[in-house]
Amino acid sequence: MNASKKSVVYVAMAAFALALVGGLVLLISQVTGVRKRADRLHTAAMALRHIYPERTTEVGEEILALNPLRKEAGLTEVTKDWRIVACGLVVMDGPAITVLLNEEKVPSKVILTESWRPLSYLRIREYEVSDGRLSGRAATWLGEPPKLFTIESYKDNKLDGPTVYYSESGEEICRCDFRGGRPWTGRNLETHNFNSIRMDTSYREGRKDGQEKVYGQADELCCLHTYKKGVPYGPQRQYHQGQLRSEKIVENGVTRTSKSWHQNGRLQEVTNYLPNGRPDGLRQIWNEQGELEVEEHYRDGKEHGRRWWKGHDEAWFWKGRHIGAGNTGRTEFERRMKLEGA
Repeated sequence: MNASKKSVVYVAMAAFALALVGGLVLLISQVTGVRKRADRLHTAAMALRHIYPERTTEVGEEILALNPLRKEAGLTEVTKDWRIVACGLVVMDGPAITVLLNEEKVPSKVILTESWRPLSYLRIREYEVSDGRLSGRAATWLGEPPKLFTIESYKDNKLDGPTVYYSESGEEICRCDFRGGRPWTGRNLETHNFNSIRMDTSYREGRKDGQEKVYGQADELCCLHTYKKGVPYGPQRQYHQGQLRSEKIVENGVTRTSKSWHQNGRLQEVTNYLPNGRPDGLRQIWNEQGELEVEEHYRDGKEHGRRWWKGHDEAWFWKGRHIGAGNTGRTEFERRMKLEGA
């Protein structure tokens, strides 16, 4: 394979790899964000099954000190008559678990506390309990001193009702209503702290509708997708270190146009597609210097017309079949076009 042909292959491989990596970033971000929220919920629900009601201790001042925060978040305040009940559940490398009994000796709260002192990071998550299940409000506070991060609503161990997200300054960022554990309507975040959003998705009636943003480890934008009634629609963009690297224009879940860019910002590839997903029309590929490397023509998913690769003679195709090279192929193609009545 000569150098020119190798460069064409490498350009095409790079475009494919970029699309694949972008898809993996989206998948990993989605799975990681959802899993962390589910893990905390599962831990809190399981804690209620591992308590020893006959073994209790007094409520400490550190728990009572959270009452002003509880009042701000609309949670039930704790009094000195409440008790801490022994819990046999221990999560390796997980949060400290505290289960509280109210004055009637009924489980009423589960508190999960996570602390990373080297990073000056503290997370307190408190769930309200009813009939032995997570039901009612839950709140998360971050930092020292603790600041309100989220207020959630639960029913039978599932998110159900409004979830509200707050900034470090105490302002509401967005909210999303849940039904049966699923985002229903609003803007939902997958986030670990005030300054690190992993995913920002808009929903309407249980389906993605509007923009979805996915962020990487350095909090840079990785993907920007748009949806309409749960189906990809409009621009689907992927970024690397803040730079646009690929874009697909989608209609009803089907890609109609795809573009990719080199790291230096120059256009790399443009391909057009039919509603059935097959390539159609002109496809072009450029190298990093902006020089055209490939030009192909398609009709209904098959090569149809001129194919030009840099450093090679042009080839001509008719409905996917090679009909000649150079002027011979061009003449034959034009003859068939006249016969077809084009």
